[in-house]
Amino acid sequence: MMKLQRLSVLFSAVAIGMFTMAGCSGEPDIEHPDVPTNTEGQHDHGHEGPHGGHIIELGDEQYHAELTHDEATHSVTVYILDGSATKASPIEAESLMINLVADGKPMQFALAAKPLDGEEGASSRFTLESEELLHEIEEEGSKPQLRFTVGEQQFSAPIELGHHDHDHGHAHDDHDHGEEGHDDHDHDDHDDKPAPE
Repeated sequence: MMKLQRLSVLFSAVAIGMFTMAGCSGEPDIEHPDVPTNTEGQHDHGHEGPHGGHIIELGDEQYHAELTHDEATHSVTVYILDGSATKASPIEAESLMINLVADGKPMQFALAAKPLDGEEGASSRFTLESEELLHEIEEEGSKPQLRFTVGEQQFSAPIELGHHDHDHGHAHDDHDHGEEGHDDHDHDDHDDKPAPE
């Protein structure tokens, strides 16, 4: 009889564990209906590309893109890389697009081709100097997407940078904001934008 009770308790514990694991993870489902998803064969290439930027997988790993930005020049650059995400892969395109949402409104930014040395008739580097893009691409809820066409094939992928605080020209760990909080000192890079309501 004692063995039967132990088995019953063990079975109950296993059933509860399986039910819990099969349930909801607590994470909200985010849908991107206009972006084809590629989960088959995905593997981690690391978060840094050959130029120190963030890697974006495109298509069935036919291409990768590497996104870099320069705070000093307010430039955003995308490098088109091969399937291994290690070598430049020039494409015949005059520009590529970054689409995002800012303040609830869709925005589109065209990054112009800037061929690297030796790239003739094609480019693996695309860049745009835009303080607005540099700011908005990292905003939570901006849903940035990279889009371009090679021949007849269109490529589109979400840009998932992981949202973090912007560099305001000083280290936030080096000083105390006090009880008044973060807004009691000047941030020159936000003077032209109205405060959120």
